[in-house]
Amino acid sequence: MLNVEWALSGNEETVHGTAKETGYGPSTRDSLTWDVGIFEAQKGRHYLVQGEVVAAVSAFKEGRPRLNVSVFDTSLETGLVVSGLLRLVSIILALIGGVLLIFSLVRQRRQKVSAEAL
Repeated sequence: MLNVEWALSGNEETVHGTAKETGYGPSTRDSLTWDVGIFEAQKGRHYLVQGEVVAAVSAFKEGRPRLNVSVFDTSLETGLVVSGLLRLVSIILALIGGVLLIFSLVRQRRQKVSAEAL
């Protein structure tokens, strides 16, 4: 178990929070990762992050934990939104195509039946 208390200060504002984890986060061969907090920062401003590990399992303490602050670009979110919109447009076009195909098959069958009746 991991329990972290954190504070983010910037532009005369301070935000506090806690993060409790009972399982494992994403991992690589040499590390385990836990997201302690996600913050929306503004470009060009400076922030101070403070964190304290309140409780941790002994194996975590022995692993020499380190704080890593990362900046994520919004291009991933933009890509997800664009791909979602493209998927929606594709589904709508497929449904329209399916309806047109069914109508054309029904119409073709009616013409064939009416031609046989003559």
